[in-house]
Amino acid sequence: SEFYEELKRLKIKVQSPCINKCFAEFIPKENIFYYALGAIKNVGFESVSKIIEEREKNGNFKDIFDFAIRTNSRTVNKKTYEALSQAGAFDCFGKIHRKQYIDSNDGEFSLIEKAIQYAGKVQKEKETKQTSLFGDKNGIDIPIPEIIEIEPYSKIEKQKIEKEILGLYVSGHPLDKYNHIF
Repeated sequence: SEFYEELKRLKIKVQSPCINKCFAEFIPKENIFYYALGAIKNVGFESVSKIIEEREKNGNFKDIFDFAIRTNSRTVNKKTYEALSQAGAFDCFGKIHRKQYIDSNDGEFSLIEKAIQYAGKVQKEKETKQTSLFGDKNGIDIPIPEIIEIEPYSKIEKQKIEKEILGLYVSGHPLDKYNHIF
């Protein structure tokens, strides 16, 4: 956190974890300091290296479903998804907020669980089409699961989770609202 405060003092922007921009280690580039995906609690180095390898080979991930399809469920497991989502690494996917990945309505699967199941179905469909003698369709007909609306985390909840997962506050500090006093 002292290092983070020094970066702020030097007016160097800290890029919060992003699945499409960050790397395994902390990397400074053009006055931006990219947070290390490997420094996120519950995200292993092997998972991160496979994610980055896939991103460099086939381009940025478009959404959580693209991410699930393109990553191996043996190296990138549910716990990794949860940690990445709570750290903000999936914030680049647009209108989906962090709480939507983890929470669900009564009895429904979370978005992470839906994405993992979707990727499994897509993989199974690909394997079936490869072994079918009569597979005359090339596309995969599995509909993308519905993303349910859930109230987002409050600013304080979001910051608490960041502190827990990243070890510091990236989106702001809980005491920022009192800066005018000092």
